[in-house]
Amino acid sequence: NVMFDYNYSETPSGFGGTGAFSYVLNGSTTLITDPSGSSSTPFSFAVNPGDTFGFVLSGSYSVASSVTISNYSAPVPEPSSLLLLATGFTGLIGMRRAQQG
Repeated sequence: NVMFDYNYSETPSGFGGTGAFSYVLNGSTTLITDPSGSSSTPFSFAVNPGDTFGFVLSGSYSVASSVTISNYSAPVPEPSSLLLLATGFTGLIGMRRAQQG
């Protein structure tokens, strides 16, 4: 999961909530703030290996929208997992050759 805290605001406040803060995951946009422009923290969404994601901040010409993201964390594959997988495949190949020879 991607996890983060955020603070969303509009200036001037109370102008009708014309801005939005969203995330994009594999080309699909999901709204994080509701139409009134309110914010809540923390927030998280699932990301799988090979996925692409980003953030979108939008508003109208009459409202300045801003967002601050903090405490951001995202999963990072561990090199030890890849080493363990490679060792397993090497062992299987070795067993196969031993059975054939």
